[in-house]
Amino acid sequence: MALTVHDLSFVFFPEHGAFLSRAYFVTRKLMARRADLIITVSERSKRDILKLFGVREDKVKVVPNGVPDEYRRVEDKSLIERIKHKYRIPGDYILYVGNFKPHKNVRILIDAYKELPDPLKDKYYLVLCGRRDKFREEIETRIRSLRLEGKVVFLDFVPEEDMPVLYSGAEVFVFPSLYEGFGLPPLEAMACGTPVVCSNSSSLPEVVGEAGVLVDPHRPELFAEAMERVLTDGGLREDLGSKGSHRSRRFSSEDFSGRLLEILEELASSGGPRWRLEDRSS
Repeated sequence: MALTVHDLSFVFFPEHGAFLSRAYFVTRKLMARRADLIITVSERSKRDILKLFGVREDKVKVVPNGVPDEYRRVEDKSLIERIKHKYRIPGDYILYVGNFKPHKNVRILIDAYKELPDPLKDKYYLVLCGRRDKFREEIETRIRSLRLEGKVVFLDFVPEEDMPVLYSGAEVFVFPSLYEGFGLPPLEAMACGTPVVCSNSSSLPEVVGEAGVLVDPHRPELFAEAMERVLTDGGLREDLGSKGSHRSRRFSSEDFSGRLLEILEELASSGGPRWRLEDRSS
């Protein structure tokens, strides 16, 4: 049996009560121990699996996620302006892409945006792109308490074909997550040549490397400082955009598919007939 485990956010940041969370963990642990092979997407996730599930290291394989070829820099300003008009983004913007679960740490981003100098807040809107979920109300409450209602734009749904343009139009992409099994949004932003400021926790340094600015996710003032540096230094923006675009080429969807198929074929040839694919995404 082959088991895929994207991350262990359900352990570190359980969304249910203690009993259900414990039952969920025990079930996954039993599945992991029965599996002939466990596939995960980062070295950090592998370490978590080894520590929490107590399985042999040699049966955990890392296959990093890939970014589709469609994610590339869009230079056409008219396309960017069209997307801004379509989604009612009033001007230049800072971008976040993801959900609003507590471990995504969006509240820290709101607090960091508040700490930006007024001229930067006047110039740049904060765009939060992610489907409405039960956690967004808390973020909206925080925005109101800081009197930022007119400066934060929510995008509930953006089709895949619009995402490269949305990324390309951002002055900076910010991702303050406390925990990721991989961290696809920063990689997508990098592929589009957009400077990245993100958390230095979990798997994110593996993905971003030196191509972005890595920040302690518990300190909004450091996120504010990093955003200010990127927004006010055109040379730094250009350098980070170029480095990010170059680094993103290490993570192609073709490489991901090819490596995954290779591993599964090895398992099949070794006489492991039972496959179970379970994608845990955060």
